Amino acid sequence: MKVTADQVESVRALITRNTERFEQIDRQLDPAAAPAYGALVSAAFALAGGRLFKDKDASAAIAFVADLRANYPLTDDFDPRIAERLLLATFTDENIDDIGDEARGEYCTLLLTGLVLRTNPSDGALDKLLADARELADKWLADAR
Repeated sequence: MKVTADQVESVRALITRNTERFEQIDRQLDPAAAPAYGALVSAAFALAGGRLFKDKDASAAIAFVADLRANYPLTDDFDPRIAERLLLATFTDENIDDIGDEARGEYCTLLLTGLVLRTNPSDGALDKLLADARELADKWLADAR
């Protein structure tokens, strides 16, 4: 299984908050390819977090999550500690093995969107991030076989 161009476009639409485009693409995606989609989101999150927080410490991740909570509507069950730990794992050796796959997926998507909103990358920079994430996700998927 490999990440498809449609999955990349769907993630782009999702994280840039282009709801109409996301819904249009999402209806066409094969549900059996969900692991590839999840790997793409995780890879994009890992790369974006690692790039933004490179050479920073835990306080930067905590401040980012606090800013996200203050400026965007989040669900009542949003756990800032899970978000902080996932973000920390992008640039430290934070152990996140106890965080379930479903929570990881939800939080990675939310945090990735927040990272994109924070950095406001050019179209070219976003294309580069997603291309790098696709390559990394494909590697993870191949290694998982």
